[in-house]
Amino acid sequence: MEGLKKIDSHTFEIVMTEPDPLLLMSFATTPLSIMPPEAVKKYGKELDHRGVGTGPYILAQNPRRGEMVLKKNPNYHGKYPTEGEPEDQSKGLLAKSGEQLPFIDEIRLPLIEEAQPRMLKFRNGEVDWIGIDRDNFPNMAYKDEKGFHLKGEFAKQFEIYSVDALSSFYITINFKDTRLGQNKALRQALAYAVDTQAFIDKMTNGRGHALNTIVPLPITGSERSISAQWYPHNLQKAKEKLQEAGYPGGKGLPPLVLLHGATTTQTRQAHEFLRAQLTKVGIDLKGEFLSFSDYLRRKQEGNFQLANGGWGGDYPDAENFYQLFYSPNKAPGPNDGSYQNPEYDRLYEQMRRMPPGPERNKVIEKMAAIFKEDAPVFFLTTPITVGMHQKWLKNMKRNMMLGSHFKFLDIDAQAKARGLK
Repeated sequence: MEGLKKIDSHTFEIVMTEPDPLLLMSFATTPLSIMPPEAVKKYGKELDHRGVGTGPYILAQNPRRGEMVLKKNPNYHGKYPTEGEPEDQSKGLLAKSGEQLPFIDEIRLPLIEEAQPRMLKFRNGEVDWIGIDRDNFPNMAYKDEKGFHLKGEFAKQFEIYSVDALSSFYITINFKDTRLGQNKALRQALAYAVDTQAFIDKMTNGRGHALNTIVPLPITGSERSISAQWYPHNLQKAKEKLQEAGYPGGKGLPPLVLLHGATTTQTRQAHEFLRAQLTKVGIDLKGEFLSFSDYLRRKQEGNFQLANGGWGGDYPDAENFYQLFYSPNKAPGPNDGSYQNPEYDRLYEQMRRMPPGPERNKVIEKMAAIFKEDAPVFFLTTPITVGMHQKWLKNMKRNMMLGSHFKFLDIDAQAKARGLK
């Protein structure tokens, strides 16, 4: 972005490129928030650009393109937390316990669309917090059995963090499509054919986990809470299922079409990866690359065979993910593959009314088993979010349930001044 303003020690600048490394995946959630009816009545469709609320920052500028600016709300009621996890005290994260929030006067969120200019501004100290994009990751960071680390001089200059995302990415299978919807063995063949760990390693620099259920790992009800196992990558099993489906070696099976909600290079690379995987068992995969709005329209209409996408948790509960396959929510609702299984629906209705605990987990485990058997999707990953921040940025502890936790952040003004010299 041209004309970037000089930033003083009380101004925080973040380039919003941290989201899950699968930017190539089309991804949408349904936001849940309380709005005053008088604001809805006054602003109507413009409400998204008005920033009505009682939060720590006031939306001062919100251009369609350019730089969004948030200014400190002098009437904000919140205080900095007084307790946390055991290691928070030793890390200095509770040094400002009980103090009035927020600490930073102004937040700037510039729109910098290309990865290299974004990273250059971060390295020059013009940006305080940034996600690591796929192309820069191999040069700046690496992963080992202990986690993610910065290389060489980058480790001296910046801080890195990683945290399991509260999102799942997968390929949705449309049950309205007669070939796929009525042929379970064909759907299972797809699930066996795709090497999800290779996808994670090659397409996201290893920033993800292979899924065994639809629920992201940090959320109760995931595979950490129940016994569940997804289809392992097994080409022989995929070929056997393809033969069972009536298409030995892929003979007689027309090309399958995968819908994408972007036209970027990364999207096309991901498609090529999947196409090459399915070719190994005799399945021909074609891609249809649309604008995001056209992609959403097609999914809502149920007009597709396969569609790549995902879901991010609106709230940290397994129910938020299993509702995606509850039959009353079929297209144009969030169950856009129009999956339907009466026993799954019955268990879902039972589960959603139960308190957390072992009994509820048993019901979720049964749902996961039905989900695997019916294979309404085949999984890609649940991402690990990896980003960097300047050493002068304080109180940085990423929480994926908080989309933006600016109110807790602070800047060491003296350290920043030294770093910008």
